[in-house]
Amino acid sequence: GSALSTIEGFALTPENYEIAIKLLKERFGRSDVLINTHLNNLLRICPLKNSDDIVSFRKMFDNIQTEIRSLESLNVLKETYQNLLCPLLLKCLPPDLVLEYNKSMKSDKYEINELVDFLSIQLKAKERSLMYASPVSSKKEKYSYPRYDSSSEKINNSRCFSSKRFSSSDLISSEVKTKTNACIFCNEFHAVGDCNYALSLSLEQRKKILSKKAACFICAKPFHLAKFCKSKIVCTLCGKRHLSILCNQDNSVLKNNTHLNENKNDNNLLNENFTLANNLCSSEVYLQTLIVSVENNDLKHYVRSIIDLGSQRSYVSKYVADVMKLKCVGEQTVTHGLFGGLKRRENHKKYSIELRNTENNFSCNVEVMDQNKICTSLPKLKDPKNIEELKQLGIFASDICLNENLCLYENDPKEIHILLGADTAARLFTGEIKNLSPVI
Repeated sequence: GSALSTIEGFALTPENYEIAIKLLKERFGRSDVLINTHLNNLLRICPLKNSDDIVSFRKMFDNIQTEIRSLESLNVLKETYQNLLCPLLLKCLPPDLVLEYNKSMKSDKYEINELVDFLSIQLKAKERSLMYASPVSSKKEKYSYPRYDSSSEKINNSRCFSSKRFSSSDLISSEVKTKTNACIFCNEFHAVGDCNYALSLSLEQRKKILSKKAACFICAKPFHLAKFCKSKIVCTLCGKRHLSILCNQDNSVLKNNTHLNENKNDNNLLNENFTLANNLCSSEVYLQTLIVSVENNDLKHYVRSIIDLGSQRSYVSKYVADVMKLKCVGEQTVTHGLFGGLKRRENHKKYSIELRNTENNFSCNVEVMDQNKICTSLPKLKDPKNIEELKQLGIFASDICLNENLCLYENDPKEIHILLGADTAARLFTGEIKNLSPVI
């Protein structure tokens, strides 16, 4: 990079070493440039449109804290910029938070510490409230949707949600009055492109179903229109931006491609799930999943995890390691013994992470190794009878009580990003056993 080009002409001598350090400090260690960079980052903070959007709220708060602490490390006094910065940050907040902050102000002068503490209290309160919110709504509401206009293939945005307006907290929940992870056509749990029922319908019939359910004509997901869709889906038949199942091509071509994909998926099943010692696809088998809090410096995220006693070591996905900016503490080459006697030799980076439970009353340090993918997405326990039995026994199961949309994920909220192997599981078990039913 530019640092290398600055010093690459020097000969490797002790005298040139001091000169190289001096040049690098003059080029990249200027405190005025660093201070301006951090202040500009604060001025460019993305506005928070709704205080119930907890994911955006957490991201905004983490960015503010990071930049302020960076300024502190450069010996910049808060008194020199807080009178200017506080009003600008308040403009990035929604009106309800601004009102609450003005009520809580102890004096007429702005203090950045007071504003950060206020945001921290509000954010933690909202996270706790959502953590204990009921995942299943007992009330069923009916929505009216506009009819599909086959001539223009457009939906009037003003009529689309005229009978019901959703708050941000509703949209965060994965189970607001509909099965967002279910197929839009048949309500079964599979990808839209694999729906045999949809393949039996004509394109016109499929679009009528999408219109009735106010779903997008590009990605087939509800609650937004095609003209606002940000999906980067590419049709495998025509190359345009929409699902293949919504293409004008002949259905027979699409059906043939579907069967080919099913065979390909069967062949790749072993490669996707090799990390878990045993990953069954039966909906009647409940695996030991939980949600943990991972902290690293100023970053804190909930991560969906699984306990696998068949694995000797613990793992973290490379996605979480990158997002959390985990510091590598070493590397190790491991020979993985897979199902069927197969062996694979891989090199892994090692990290030391601090895990906490969602109630924040237990923590432990765990050494983990990175892995591209832990396993396929795993469903949560949905049986109302078992959930009620857990409540009666006073058992708090984080993977049931906590909304998975609060967790860090790449594509699907049901992704698993940490595997806790036999080297860690013993520290998590209490030794107490309670039976919910003859088989659980």
